[in-house]
This record gives sequence, C-alpha cells and structure tokens, in this order.
Amino acid sequence: MGASNIYLSLSDKGAILSGGDYILYAIPPKIKECNPVASGDALVAGIVAGFANGLTNYESLRYGVACGTAAANLDGTDFGSKEMVEGFCEQVKITEL
Repeated sequence: MGASNIYLSLSDKGAILSGGDYILYAIPPKIKECNPVASGDALVAGIVAGFANGLTNYESLRYGVACGTAAANLDGTDFGSKEMVEGFCEQVKITEL
C-alpha cells in the first residue's frame, strides 16, 4: 500500500516525477505567461487524464506539464484546447535525474 509515484510541481520551472527507482524532470516550453492561476490544477488533471487513457508515467508527466502550460498561456480561467495541449506536449523536454 502507498503511493507508487510522486509528482512535484515546480510552477513555471516544470515538474518532477519520482517513480521509486527513477526521477524524471519535465521542463515546460517558454511562454508569455498570461495567468498562472489554476495551472497547477491543470497539471494534475492532465496527469490523471494521461493515466486514465493508458499513457505511461513519462507520457502522463509530459501531458500534465503541457496542460499546465496551456492554462498559464491563456487569460482568465480558460484552459487549452486538445490541439494546443498536443502542441505544447511536443515542446516539453524530459530528462532523467
């Protein structure tokens, strides 16, 4: 019992995933931040959506960071379209620590 993965949001610096025997660091693309409010919530929602759709930990981390980036890139409480998130996914860099 217990958590098998731990995700840590680093705000505009990205996110970290610890999966026990590995640590991944996701670096978001550079954007002109419009409103970071709830972008952390979008990150978590993207990670959960990734898992729900059968993505790997690596892919879910990338998708979550892309969702958070899309949310911070928009005014107010808007969230990114699927196309916008997918575009940001391609720009998220992941390295193993």
